[in-house]
Amino acid sequence: MKKLILIRHAKSSWKIAELEDSWRPLSPRGYRQLASLTAHIPHQGLWLVSPAVRTYATAHVLRRLAGLPMGGLLLDDRLYESSGHNLMTLLRGLDDVDDEVTLIGHSPGLDELTQLLCHEHHQPFGTGDLVTLQLQIKAWSDCRENCGQVLLHLVPRD
Repeated sequence: MKKLILIRHAKSSWKIAELEDSWRPLSPRGYRQLASLTAHIPHQGLWLVSPAVRTYATAHVLRRLAGLPMGGLLLDDRLYESSGHNLMTLLRGLDDVDDEVTLIGHSPGLDELTQLLCHEHHQPFGTGDLVTLQLQIKAWSDCRENCGQVLLHLVPRD
């Protein structure tokens, strides 16, 4: 079995209106949200992160709060503005060396992926939400619709 942890970036700032979307940083509220996720942060496995500033900052802060090194974090352009089907394709291409993978990305892609993997899950991702899925597969290449079960949907405290 494989475990998939999905995290939507924490609340971003719109303070500088002319910033390109991918350059938006976290807001003070976003930083506060992350503290409540620390106990549920995976300490092993691969972390794939969208290259947007707000997702990288989310990953960086979570790893620091959990006392983890930055070495296990990989930026992946495929996570930015990706659909659920594209994220499923990304999962199918992963190496089986990691039984646990964390994706830090955006809505609606994470919402769509969760719906594909676990048809009964209907709670949308808010900013900073963390969802842990147990996938009934032995290899990432076997990833298919409705192969997952939601173990946790954590909504961070502000």
